[in-house]
Amino acid sequence: MSRIFRAPAPLVLALVAGLLALGVAGCASGAAKPTAIPPAQTPSQPPVITRIVPPPPSPTPSPIPTPAPEILDAAGNWTLRVTLDVRGSAFVERQSYFGAVSFTADERGAVRGSGYFTPTLDGGRCEAVALAEEPITYRVEGEVLPGEDGPRVDLRLIPDDIRQREPVRVTCPDAFADVRERDQPFLWPVLRALDLMTWPLALEVGQTFRFERDLGATATGFEGALEGTVEVNRG
Repeated sequence: MSRIFRAPAPLVLALVAGLLALGVAGCASGAAKPTAIPPAQTPSQPPVITRIVPPPPSPTPSPIPTPAPEILDAAGNWTLRVTLDVRGSAFVERQSYFGAVSFTADERGAVRGSGYFTPTLDGGRCEAVALAEEPITYRVEGEVLPGEDGPRVDLRLIPDDIRQREPVRVTCPDAFADVRERDQPFLWPVLRALDLMTWPLALEVGQTFRFERDLGATATGFEGALEGTVEVNRG
């Protein structure tokens, strides 16, 4: 009769534990090692450099030159009385313009203002009528300058309408009922042709600027002579 060998229980438990330990070690040695995750890095920001730029210095205003005493004396309001006469024309015996100018001279010498003319006719033995209803208006400009005898100004006339028409009718009592009419600009073409769109004036109360010109010597087609008087006053 055969005899079965039985190992003691503690020995069996030790063998099993040894085998399990070998298996666990083998598994542990074959497993992949975890990859280490590097810590997140915050990108470094470049330093912000703030530069304080001071504002530019305020420009120093240029000193205003002091006007000459004559220019300061002329500052204020002025008026002109104007009379223009055209005589010796075959169209009408006399054609006149009466007008006035008001202007102001400031402390720097600048002159600004305005004026007007009202035409009238003298037909002699004929009846002459100016048919225009509106006066002839214009502006004036200039600059006060010191002169040998006091302040003066070259006053420039600037028409509001340089093509303003001046309708005129002349009726003469003869057998043929002579009627003459003209409907075209007159005063401004005459003054331009005679170089009288600028008046040299002495700015002194009571001063008078007079002139006389021959229209026949111009290319306007008009005849006769122009006489003018400009009287200077304050106010």
